[in-house]
Amino acid sequence: MRNALCKRTLIYVVYDGIENSVFASQVLAPLRAKLARGTYQQIILISFEKKKYTQHEIERIISPDGQLLCTILPRIPFAGIITLYPASYQLKALLKKQPTHAIIARGALAGYICLNARQPSTTSLTIQARGLLAAEYEFTHQTTNLIKKFFHKLRTQQFFTVEKKTYASSNTIIIEAVSAALAQYLTSTFNTRPAMLRRAQEDIPQPIYLQTIAAWKSSTRKALNIAPHAYVYCYNGSIKAWQCPDKVIDFFMQQLHTNSAAFLLVITQDTEKFTQQLQKKGTPHNKYYVCSVPYEAIYQYLAAADVGLIFREHHIVNWTSRPTKVLEYHAVGLPIIHNNTVEWICSLPNTTAVEI
Repeated sequence: MRNALCKRTLIYVVYDGIENSVFASQVLAPLRAKLARGTYQQIILISFEKKKYTQHEIERIISPDGQLLCTILPRIPFAGIITLYPASYQLKALLKKQPTHAIIARGALAGYICLNARQPSTTSLTIQARGLLAAEYEFTHQTTNLIKKFFHKLRTQQFFTVEKKTYASSNTIIIEAVSAALAQYLTSTFNTRPAMLRRAQEDIPQPIYLQTIAAWKSSTRKALNIAPHAYVYCYNGSIKAWQCPDKVIDFFMQQLHTNSAAFLLVITQDTEKFTQQLQKKGTPHNKYYVCSVPYEAIYQYLAAADVGLIFREHHIVNWTSRPTKVLEYHAVGLPIIHNNTVEWICSLPNTTAVEI
């Protein structure tokens, strides 16, 4: 049986881009783990992209090899479900040339494309539900401008239609939901059949050895000039409003008032803007360190902390999510302080909810 499995090919379809912030951790790492376990002999990563990539750029981002191949296909702007048809036709043409294969689609858009492109040689189709497409768009595009409001409402409805046609499919497929709250939402909103639902597990990072964490803590603190006795709070995320960076800073300032050993480590792509926010709120410059860290070094930096922070706005998008940053915190054994806005975090051990 194992030898038969090893000969299989996996087609992994992405629509949210190979430069997505979680691509390395949530796409590449699990795919390479599948190859390492011998589940598949070959994985073909297919990504629909707005821009053209040179071979050098693809090699820099993905590092394809004999087992992990990559195909970039053109993607036209989304303007409703009909604009996904060209992508389905392109994928269908590729799948017709493939022998027996399984398909995994990341998200509702990729899922809809794959539903319309799969072939008799497709043995299984798994759609990874990573979040709520329509609800997230509506949440992040609020405006008082009437023209923009009309456009955003239309786009929200278009995304909702894609989700409904994907998650309410009567086809024999598997839908991986990242949390119990998301699975419940899919069932109640899109009439997803419970028998189709599975809980996503393979993209959860493995815990790192305690000895390794201890060594990283010492070396990273030394490199960043963080005192060994400091109590380090870590924020790993962006400056986007829905990730509540102001609440992070306010919470840290409260802790600093009662503990002079408190220190804030900020890992973000928005280093300049986050530094400006810290300065604006009067955070002592010797009590924080802001940096941008490549994915391959993220755990070494997180190991320097004593606790991870994650605050979110109260919204269904956040309640049903499973933040990648929390997975990374857990991999290095960090306890987590949160504000009770993510159902999955509330169910985890070693977490503390605070009002902020």
